[in-house]
Amino acid sequence: MSKILKFVKKLEPKKGTFAHTLYDGFFTFLFTPDEVTHGGTHIKDGMDLKRTMVFVVFALIPAYLFGMYNIGQ
Repeated sequence: MSKILKFVKKLEPKKGTFAHTLYDGFFTFLFTPDEVTHGGTHIKDGMDLKRTMVFVVFALIPAYLFGMYNIGQ
């Protein structure tokens, strides 16, 4: 896993570009971000909001397909 992490970190573009935004989204989808919060009110764990919503979308796909089948489209 560390070889993949090193390879992905080599691809990081400079900050402030559109490519960095795409890179950051892809990187945080694969790995947990390096930033940590120091306060007690914002606690981060391994399941951030982006990963949770990916699982929600995956869970909705069967319901969406079954609904399309029932409607006849």
